[in-house]
Amino acid sequence: MWVLGDRLIVRNVARESGGLTCLSPAGEVLWTLDGEGVTVRTADPERGSLICTSGWTVFSLDGEGHRTDLAEMVRYLGYEGGALYVQDCSQYEEAILWWLAWDGQWTELARVTVEYGGNSGPIITQLETAGNTAYFLYGAYDGTANVFQGGWLAAAKLDGSGCDILTGVHFDRFFLRERDGTVTLVYPAEHELVWDGETALELNVETGETAQTDGPVWFRPVGVPFADVGCIQVVKDRTGETVTLVDGIAFPETEYDGEEPEPCRKIRDIAVAGGWLWYTLEVGRYAEEWSADWRDSYARTVTQVCRIPLAGGEAQVLYEY
Repeated sequence: MWVLGDRLIVRNVARESGGLTCLSPAGEVLWTLDGEGVTVRTADPERGSLICTSGWTVFSLDGEGHRTDLAEMVRYLGYEGGALYVQDCSQYEEAILWWLAWDGQWTELARVTVEYGGNSGPIITQLETAGNTAYFLYGAYDGTANVFQGGWLAAAKLDGSGCDILTGVHFDRFFLRERDGTVTLVYPAEHELVWDGETALELNVETGETAQTDGPVWFRPVGVPFADVGCIQVVKDRTGETVTLVDGIAFPETEYDGEEPEPCRKIRDIAVAGGWLWYTLEVGRYAEEWSADWRDSYARTVTQVCRIPLAGGEAQVLYEY
């Protein structure tokens, strides 16, 4: 859910068409936006808008439900200070990184390619900015499981004056750390298949030196709560400090508990608003009839929508289906 002034924007989970619904403080439905592929990427409170994507289109949406298309045939990478960072999706042989201002001005920041493009072609998987530089990771995916084939970390000047390749990487995520005025890029080592919480490598972008970090490191966006087994955490700032918002979350019991394979348990739709932590619990049974080889499938059994006060207290189950 997202807050724009006195409007609450929520994702439709019960309607086949998906989309978004806008509610007043009293719970009155003010408008809806249909579309299964609509995803809210971030909010711009200063402009009173949400930045959304639908397919290869990026658009803004204000509190009245007015939509303004910002870019087409692009892949959303980030939004900061009223500017979009996108990859041109009209190209397969190379990944072109663009900076797109709110007024429609386009600035090319980088062009990169890979030796083998696999299923995806060269693709930018993540981008973070610090100072006058955009740091990004790119590579390619391949195989029936769409596995990342390795790639590179790179640095592009925001004025479009140049791009440097920094180092090769084996996984498609990194964490930009800022401590005591020093910018470093943290990424998993080759032998570590479990990323979050493990010791990783840390590249100093000024000196080019790489060293092992103190763990744990979570490769998560700053300020966005995430689930970790039975708790919800958030990376507090760019130092990488992590705070636990709630621990010991109890999933609903089902008749499939204790079976092998165990039911799948997920925490999703996590949001912080109005002094509350909101989240959804979902439990699904193992579905042998839909599983194939190593591709396990699960059938949803029960879903609970919950909230818990950030100041502490008991969790409330708002509804279950």
